Amino acid sequence: MPKIEFTWSMRDLAKCLYDRQQNKFDVIMIVDGPRGNGKSTFIYQLFRKMGKISGEKFRPRKDILFSRDDVMNALDDKRFGLIFADEMINAAHNRDFFSSDQKELIRMINMYRDHHNILAGAIPNFYDMDNQLRKLTTVRVTIIKRGLAVIQFAKTDAMFNSDVWHTKINEKIETGYFNRRKMGKKAKAPYPKLVNFSGYLKFGKLQKKSEELYQEIKDRKRREIRLLNTDDKKKPIVTVTNDLYEKLIERIKEQGMNRKSVMDYCILNGLKFSSVRHKLQQIIQDNGDTKPISWYWGKNEAADTTQNQYKKSFIPKTT
Repeated sequence: MPKIEFTWSMRDLAKCLYDRQQNKFDVIMIVDGPRGNGKSTFIYQLFRKMGKISGEKFRPRKDILFSRDDVMNALDDKRFGLIFADEMINAAHNRDFFSSDQKELIRMINMYRDHHNILAGAIPNFYDMDNQLRKLTTVRVTIIKRGLAVIQFAKTDAMFNSDVWHTKINEKIETGYFNRRKMGKKAKAPYPKLVNFSGYLKFGKLQKKSEELYQEIKDRKRREIRLLNTDDKKKPIVTVTNDLYEKLIERIKEQGMNRKSVMDYCILNGLKFSSVRHKLQQIIQDNGDTKPISWYWGKNEAADTTQNQYKKSFIPKTT
């Protein structure tokens, strides 16, 4: 039976992803393509459409993220939410694979799959992304020209092939197409022949108001990242011992420190919150505790609604 070419609308795709989310699955969607072709526009429009379907409004100022730390925090905090990881290359580049933050991001995507979030990231080249994250990707959207996208879904039903994107087969199909074009021969677009192909989707420009809002958010968050990176270089390196981590865990469990308290502690001492959180989680797991550290934060934050249990005196000091 020949492959059927489906044509999607933005609403069709939004409904498909929403249904998957409601069936208690997560969604990792990567939108790739040349710069300026509309990757961010695509995600913005998709999330607005999803907001209308779900009733959970898309909030650009909160949901559009640019740094790896912000993406990791969103994975921890959100439930059945939308995470717009603009410029995903900042969070998932394959050259950073061996960095502790990269490993932590991959671990968190796996660990928090039961939060059933939809994470959509924009990146110029799908294969510039870390291989482990490609394996976790559910949907790939390639913007082949402005306003036109190719939709592909991961093939996870193979018993012996671990490459859910069938890279070698698809590369051979695409290479054959370009070789025929190079020789001056007529050739139909190769996309419908791709193993993961599901159809085309046409989309338009953002409305002027949305475009201005997105540009404002992008400029502000890029500036914040630049200033943060500059400040990090000026901060002294603080050595944190296992004993201090143990004291932090004790204060989280017994004295009511919540997530914000730990973040404040990290800021005061020039520490990276994502690294501290990773170490705390590792220690409690090594001690046989199966609960994630976020469970204790949630418990403490619930208690804080009636009485603020966090006091500055609880913050352990570095030596």
